Amino acid sequence: MWTTDPDLLGVVVWSPGRRTHLPPGQLLDGLRAALEGGLRTLLLREPDRSEEEVSGICLRLAPALKAAAGALLLHGQSGGGALDSGLVPKPWVRELVSAGVVHGLHLPTVGPPGDQVALAWQRATSTECAQSRSVHSQQELDHVQRESAWGGGGSHPVFAFLSPVLPTRSHPEGPFLGVPRARQLTVEARLPTVWLGGLTAQNAGAWDHCPAAGIADLGAYWD
Repeated sequence: MWTTDPDLLGVVVWSPGRRTHLPPGQLLDGLRAALEGGLRTLLLREPDRSEEEVSGICLRLAPALKAAAGALLLHGQSGGGALDSGLVPKPWVRELVSAGVVHGLHLPTVGPPGDQVALAWQRATSTECAQSRSVHSQQELDHVQRESAWGGGGSHPVFAFLSPVLPTRSHPEGPFLGVPRARQLTVEARLPTVWLGGLTAQNAGAWDHCPAAGIADLGAYWD
């Protein structure tokens, strides 16, 4: 689905995780509203919720995902961790994949080797494993690209969340790429990138003509 439907990456909404501590029902309503409003891809990042709670949220999202022809990425830390020590998806994750609710994993830049995760995923689920990775520099982008099989006949499409493009609310004084540097990294990248970090209604003009495959939001949507 990922390689044949590039529009899936147009706008990706991340769940707020520990940033807002939303009650499950309110979180679910917000995610459904995103899909009903025309967005198609969600990333569920809920490390402080149990696997039962995360699984329940995913399953209750299934009708809205199907109606939107949408996709759900599961952050690798959600529900106490999506993979076991052998890089195999845990049983609750495999059930979500089999139900057609979860379509890929989000992993840190320096983490389990992407090809090993993909192989374990396919052996356990017999489905394509999309992977997204967090990238904050040229060095990290190069690391991820060495594992990327997007468009190369491989079975684990990889794309990168390039961040932070602009200063963020959570780290207003922290380092950020800036639009010119993000643009340069994106144009030179050998895999699809999605811009993340600092998007607000006030600076939306800075994202005009963005060369990335899409943009992602972790804060503005939930305000």
